[in-house]
Amino acid sequence: ITLADADGFVVNDGGTMKTIPASDVSAYAGGGWTKEFESTLTGDTNGTMDITTTALFDGTYDYHCIKILRCTPEQDDQSLCVRLKFGGSFATDAYYRYHMKLYDENSDSKGTARSTNRASIDACSGTGNATGESFNGVLYYASPDETSLLKPLYMRFDYINSAGRIAESSGVGYYANSNAALQGVRLIMLSGNGSSSGGGLGDITVAGYGLKKWVIIVFIE
Repeated sequence: ITLADADGFVVNDGGTMKTIPASDVSAYAGGGWTKEFESTLTGDTNGTMDITTTALFDGTYDYHCIKILRCTPEQDDQSLCVRLKFGGSFATDAYYRYHMKLYDENSDSKGTARSTNRASIDACSGTGNATGESFNGVLYYASPDETSLLKPLYMRFDYINSAGRIAESSGVGYYANSNAALQGVRLIMLSGNGSSSGGGLGDITVAGYGLKKWVIIVFIE
């Protein structure tokens, strides 16, 4: 059934019949993921994209995801890294902690990328940029406006690596030196120890989404 905003639900409130407009219910129930941000870069040489769209960080939604689509980085064998914004600026000191599991088609076993003292989260490393090579990924986070808890991210990427093999990277990371509200996510191409430039993002599309809790209405007569 499809409801228009002018439609409504009739409820019995202690013997008094009342109507709840469908538009009021949809405002709380949501409709699945809502896109709040999208940006496409072509031939980027800067290597940085900041996602700070207000609705993705102000408590409008309960759960959030940022999707990275068809990124073909400017340079070969580099890493897509993540930095987080607290108190008006992106943290760049060595308080990022993460653990990523790495798989590729040439091995039955997994590798790992992990650290407890890096200046960014190494989310997807060894990316390829030859003809036909690219990577896709998604970052998930919850309750960014909460001010007493750390802000963990769950990340997953599929990509063609610099050796020309299909690969997967998945895991978790966070910034350990602040419980403040999360205000933004920075995607940045880095190399080496996560602090040297890794070239540009090349061609990339990034989109941000929010998800609200569903409200279940029970009718009692």
